[in-house]
Amino acid sequence: MQAATHSSTPACVLVVEDNPADVELLREAISDRGAPLELLHAENAIQAYEALAGRGPWADAKPPQAILLDINLPIISGKKILEIVRQYDDWKHIPVVMLTSSQAEVDRAACAALGATAYLTKPPTYDGYLALADRVVDILGAQPRQAKQSA
Repeated sequence: MQAATHSSTPACVLVVEDNPADVELLREAISDRGAPLELLHAENAIQAYEALAGRGPWADAKPPQAILLDINLPIISGKKILEIVRQYDDWKHIPVVMLTSSQAEVDRAACAALGATAYLTKPPTYDGYLALADRVVDILGAQPRQAKQSA
């Protein structure tokens, strides 16, 4: 996998998620863990494509080095987005981690068949999001910075 960084520059990760609360929990957990990840947020497939192509509000953003992708998105599903990402030469090398509330084996198998790098279930607690942040860092091979100290 080529997504990770071993330098001081954070890896840029595109989070495709329509639930702002999930994005905020993930952002906080990554920050609390000192994970070297910079998050871009897209709420749907159109925004995801714009971010990947460096268009619109993402024109000045670093290209995503990884994608965290929800399955259950409005209009175009995460599975369809994954399928399309894997078809483009410029994007097919990007690690795609499915991040979803679905625990269905059929979804897990479908995502694996489409080329997902990993399949993670959204946790119900903040502690679960901290563990999720650690798992994402592990999957991407990024090196954590010094984690924030709790007061």
